[in-house]
Amino acid sequence: MGRIHSQQLERWLGADKIEHIQRAMRGWYYRPICLLDVPGSVWVTADGDFVGSFRGGYFMSALDAARELWRRVGRPQYGFAGAGFA
Repeated sequence: MGRIHSQQLERWLGADKIEHIQRAMRGWYYRPICLLDVPGSVWVTADGDFVGSFRGGYFMSALDAARELWRRVGRPQYGFAGAGFA
């Protein structure tokens, strides 16, 4: 899994949300956690780094965005069931 450029995630989620996620991950001792509200497969590691593949956060025209949406329509998007709540 490759590192994701932080500016792309900041455009998608906002700088305050990125900072909050990174602070919450300090001291985490287990596996990386998957973020479900972003396009692609983005994981947060114990150090607060973002890894995986991210398909968003870049600039495009409305026509390019429509083409990208049309390409993804009908493709199933699966979530992860290995999550726990405390």
